Amino acid sequence: MSGQNISETTDEKVINELQKVEHELVDAVAAERRAEVDIEKAEHHLEKIEEELVRESHIIVNGRTRTVEGRIVSYEEAVKLAFPSGPTRPDIRYTVTYRNAVKPHHMGELDVGQRVTVKHGKNPLEETVFNVTETVLS
Repeated sequence: MSGQNISETTDEKVINELQKVEHELVDAVAAERRAEVDIEKAEHHLEKIEEELVRESHIIVNGRTRTVEGRIVSYEEAVKLAFPSGPTRPDIRYTVTYRNAVKPHHMGELDVGQRVTVKHGKNPLEETVFNVTETVLS
């Protein structure tokens, strides 16, 4: 093989290698753009979730409208909203019932430690309603 043929073969290999690297770079740039779009979508989704968690909700506790932070109300929070000063006697326990909550349980009873997701109602008829009653243990 002459020196010219070797040079042409080497030049072709270099050009082919450069083209291959160029295609890989184009693919990497496209993948980066897709990743950036995915990140933007994920960030937007997280912002919506944060808004839902921080948003104030209006509920009705024993006939009175109350405002709570977020969309989750616990047994303890409902009791505190109904009876802010706590039990008047040591033998008092509380029964907490609710209705018009978010699925799967639209209505029910809360026990100590349990919680429920409340509806973010646009009017008082759509708000979650809690009834908290004192029970004297015998």
